[in-house]
Amino acid sequence: MSFRPEFFTVVHGEDRLIALRIMAVDGTPYNLTGNTEIKAKFRKSDNNILTLTKLASNGVKAKKTYAGVTYTASATGVLGNSISLVFTGIDSITAIVNTWNAANPSNTVTHNSSSPASIPAAGTVTLVDGANDYSSIVIVDAVSGRLSITLRDEDSRMLRLGDRQDFTVELTAGVVIRIVNYPRAISVTRQLV
Repeated sequence: MSFRPEFFTVVHGEDRLIALRIMAVDGTPYNLTGNTEIKAKFRKSDNNILTLTKLASNGVKAKKTYAGVTYTASATGVLGNSISLVFTGIDSITAIVNTWNAANPSNTVTHNSSSPASIPAAGTVTLVDGANDYSSIVIVDAVSGRLSITLRDEDSRMLRLGDRQDFTVELTAGVVIRIVNYPRAISVTRQLV
């Protein structure tokens, strides 16, 4: 089993699409038909493993931290990005959250405050980063062994930097392919103008 990757560099904080073509030992394309679960595993900067899968995720909940308290949409998806909590400087965390939830029963919010009766300073908090279901790995053409792996910006931020990085692709049939020494992940610092 071999692979034929397109050349790529992972940039921390940017989306990256990795296109792979899996080949059998005899040089013919490896047929991916029937591979219901495919995993790609990358080494993270903390030496743990980031696992991406062909199976759809459950999406991402919108959230935002304000005055040390994290507010999280109860449901996954982009709907949570519309949650906007208005703090008056008079009402408690519990009162603000309960008011929002009563007015928006299909788009509720939770918080992690250990002091829910506390009164935060006046301001508005709009939750962000909610995302709908997605699949990080897509079989582009099963018969020709082509698949694509999407590293989202939040995934790429976690990867280990430096040369001689590798990752593995695991197929349903127990086949494990190790992609070694891909071009190094780089960190880019952007200057605000």
